[in-house]
Amino acid sequence: MTDVLNIPELPDEDDTEGLRAYLTSGISAILNDPKLQLQPNVYMNLYTSVWRLTYREKSNESARSDVPYADVIYHDLVKMLADHVQLVLEKLQSQEDSLLFEAYLTEWDQYLMAANRIDRLLNLINRHWVKRDVDEGKPDVYRIRTLHFVQWRSYLWDKISIAVIDSAQLVLEKSHGNADKTHDMLKSFASLQIDYSARTGDARTRIRESLEAPFVPEIIAHERNLENIIAARHN
Repeated sequence: MTDVLNIPELPDEDDTEGLRAYLTSGISAILNDPKLQLQPNVYMNLYTSVWRLTYREKSNESARSDVPYADVIYHDLVKMLADHVQLVLEKLQSQEDSLLFEAYLTEWDQYLMAANRIDRLLNLINRHWVKRDVDEGKPDVYRIRTLHFVQWRSYLWDKISIAVIDSAQLVLEKSHGNADKTHDMLKSFASLQIDYSARTGDARTRIRESLEAPFVPEIIAHERNLENIIAARHN
């Protein structure tokens, strides 16, 4: 993971696989340690590797044409995120029920920080390749940050949400409805006016909405935008 950070120079601009591995290692380093302090020259090298790969073309014999190498970067990221999030899921599944809620929030904060950093690093992919494909109405292509959220929902949240909500209710009930006496992680729930004293469906719905608020609306907004683009093309 850290090898890329110790390389003084980029791989040669003609070394496509070397550049690809260099970028992959940098992204993996950020995913595993979102607070990692990259030296300015290292960050510039990573950004340069994105630029060189984005404006490179790869052979696509089946289509008998050239396609942007940006799609290779994108699909490398799709797999990296899936693998990373599944490891986070396994880590959370090993937590005790009473500790799961806090552990989930910690992992989410780390993941969101990484998502924002990687989104900035791959901004060139967003501006050109992703925007073009989205404007053309192609499915399963998302802005880099939104892609992080899609993978989080698919590979983690959909599989563990019920357990996380159970854990959240358990913690909230122990606070006896007084959010001021709970851990800082519960402060955001105070404004929801949840009935902490009972396991009501409404309380669970509000907890779910609060936990999904940081990522689900952005996914929904993308999906609606895509629907509008497709509808406009058929009018």
